[in-house]
Amino acid sequence: MKLRITGRHMDVTSALRRYLETRFARLDRYELKAGIVQVVLSVEKLQHKAEAVCVVQDRKSTRLNSSHIPLSRMPSSA
Repeated sequence: MKLRITGRHMDVTSALRRYLETRFARLDRYELKAGIVQVVLSVEKLQHKAEAVCVVQDRKSTRLNSSHIPLSRMPSSA
């Protein structure tokens, strides 16, 4: 699985990158053959957003947005 992480109006720190890599590595448990996973993290005013697009076995893309991720589970930027 290839993971592409993009930050819009924010810096993607190494801690945030490691967090995303460990979370998306869990897809292997469900035997999903994810080829490319593109994650876009953005900040607009006071709203933080995360969006992920997965290509699974060259089929239709699956989209997840920040409403699928509880904020308490997101790492804090310390």
